[in-house]
Amino acid sequence: MKIINKLIIVLVLFGGIMSTQTILAEDEVYGADLDAFSKEKAKEQLLYLMAQSIDRAQAKVENDIVFKPYAAVFKPNGEIKYVELGEERFDDSVAIEILRRSLNVLARSRKIATSAIYYTVEATDEAGSNNRVLVVELEHSIGVSFISATPYKRVDGKLLFGESVEREHAPQVMLTEDDIKSLDE
Repeated sequence: MKIINKLIIVLVLFGGIMSTQTILAEDEVYGADLDAFSKEKAKEQLLYLMAQSIDRAQAKVENDIVFKPYAAVFKPNGEIKYVELGEERFDDSVAIEILRRSLNVLARSRKIATSAIYYTVEATDEAGSNNRVLVVELEHSIGVSFISATPYKRVDGKLLFGESVEREHAPQVMLTEDDIKSLDE
C-alpha cells in the first residue's frame, strides 16, 4: 500500500499544479478556531455523502473499469445532487478542473454544503503491475477536506477493491471570495 500513499501525494501535487490558485493550509484559510467537534461532524457529513453516492462510481467501474469524472454534492437542504459533464471530449484532468471550478461557484453562492469529486487514475504497485485507483476528493464548507483512494482491479472477471487510504488536503472547491482574492495578491 506504500504506492497508494505515494499516489495520494502525487494527486495532491497534481491538483495543486492544475489549480490556478495557490492553496493555503486549512488553518490559514479557515482559521485555527475550528474545534475538534466541528471538524468531526464535518467529516461525518462527508463520509455520509460518500456512502450515499459511491454506488454510482462502483457501478461505473463495474461496467467499464474507467469512467469520466463526476461530482456529488449536498445542497443545504440535505438533498444529494450529481454533477456530470455532458461531453466526453475533455481529458480527465481538464474535466476534474472544470468540476472543481463549477462547484466553487456553487459553494461561493452557498448552494452546496459539501462536495465529492469522483475519478479514476492508474497507479503502479510495488510489484510493477498497473492498477486502477478510485479517488474521491471530499470537501466541506467549513474547510474540512480529504482524499479517499481505493485501489481496484478485475481478476477472473470479478472486480476486487483494496484497502482505502485517506489523506487530508487543502480545499480546492470550498474557497470563499475573500480566500480567492487573498490568493491573487
